Amino acid sequence: MADRGSALWPPTSACPGSRDFNAQFAANALGAERLIDLATRYGTDRLGEAMTELIAYSERRMRREIAALPDGTWHGEDAVDDDGIHDEPLPVRVAITIDGDQIEADFAGTAGQVTRNLNSPLSSTASATYAAIKATLTSPDIPFNHGMTQPVTLRVPYPSLLNPQPPAPVHARMEACYRVFNAVMKALAGAVPERVIACGYDTTTALTMTRFDGRHYEVVTEVLGGGYGASANSDGESALSSPLANCTNTPVEALDLDYSFFRLRAWALRTDSGGAGRHRGGLEYDRVYEVLEPGSTLTLYADRFRLAPAGLFGGHEGTRASCRVERNGRIIDVASKDMMPLEVGDVVTIRTGGGAGYGVPDGRDPDMVDDDLGEGYVSIHRARRHHAWHGAAMEGR
Repeated sequence: MADRGSALWPPTSACPGSRDFNAQFAANALGAERLIDLATRYGTDRLGEAMTELIAYSERRMRREIAALPDGTWHGEDAVDDDGIHDEPLPVRVAITIDGDQIEADFAGTAGQVTRNLNSPLSSTASATYAAIKATLTSPDIPFNHGMTQPVTLRVPYPSLLNPQPPAPVHARMEACYRVFNAVMKALAGAVPERVIACGYDTTTALTMTRFDGRHYEVVTEVLGGGYGASANSDGESALSSPLANCTNTPVEALDLDYSFFRLRAWALRTDSGGAGRHRGGLEYDRVYEVLEPGSTLTLYADRFRLAPAGLFGGHEGTRASCRVERNGRIIDVASKDMMPLEVGDVVTIRTGGGAGYGVPDGRDPDMVDDDLGEGYVSIHRARRHHAWHGAAMEGR
C-alpha cells in the first residue's frame, strides 16, 4: 500500500478524487471550528436565538414575496427521455397553486416508479421544487434555509418517479430533478412570465471513459455544461453547468497531463444551437475525444437526446443533445444512458444541447442579430429565416 497524505490507496489505483475528499473534510473541520468559536464568543443561547431568527426572517420574506403574486393555479410538464430500458418518456407534471402567502406544488399525474436508478427521493424532489420557486419568486438575499420552505406544500404521489418506495435505485436521480425544475418553471410562467427562464439543456451530461491495461485502471468523468434557456430580459447563457449543479469544466491541459489513453481534439460552441426567440437560448458545445490506447470503455449518463428543451411565449425549442462514435469512417450513435467498448482511433463527439428561446423571433432587436452574426452564434441562413431581417450588414459575414 502507498501512503498518500492521510489516506491509503493501492499503488495500482489512481485516485484523483482523494484531493476533493480531503478538501471537503478540511472545509467541514474549519466550519465546525468556527461554529464553536461563535458559541464561545457569544454564548450558545444567543447563537441559538440568532439561528432561529434567521430562519424566521427567511419565512417572513418568502411569504411577503408570495403574497404579492396573483392567486391561481397553473400547470407545467416536462419529461425524462426514457429509463434506458423502455423507449417511453417519463412525464413529470405539476400544478402550482398560489393562495395568499402560500404555494402548493401537486405532482399528480407524474410517471410511476422505475426499475432503473432514475428515481428521485422525496427530499431531492423537494429541493428541486424549492430551487425553482426561490429562483423565480424571490431575491437572492433571502437566505436559503428551512424558513423559506415553510410556505411551500408538496403533494407527490407514492410510489412514483419523484417519491419511490424503498428499496429503490436512486443514484441517477438528477434527470428527474431537472424535469421537476423545468415543470415548476413552466407553471410559474403563467403567474410571473417576466421572471422565469425557458428550458435549457438541463441534464447531467456525465461522460465517463475508462481504461484497464491489466495493472492500472484509469477513469475520467466529465459532467458537461450546455445552453441555458432565455428570459424576458436576456439571452440564455452558453456552455454553463446546469442550474441544479455546481460542476465546472475540466481544463484541456489538465486532462492532457493526467491521462494518456485519449486526447481532446476539439471543444467549441456550436453555431445555431440556441433556440431562436426575442431572446435567444444559450449555445451548446461540441467536445471531441480521440482514443489513443486499447482497452477503453465509454459510459454515458445523460438526457435531452429525444425531447428538446421547450421555448416560452413563442420562443423556439433548443437543440437536442447527442453522442456519436466515428470508427473507420462509420458513425455509431450512442444512446443517452449506455456504454460501449472503444477502439484505438475512435473519435467520440458529445453535443450537450442548447437552451430554448423566449418570445417570438420576429421581435428580436436587429442589432442583437447583428451581434450574433459577428460572434458566430447564428448563421446568415438562420438570421434570414427566423428573424425576418435583411440588413446589408449581413452580407459578407
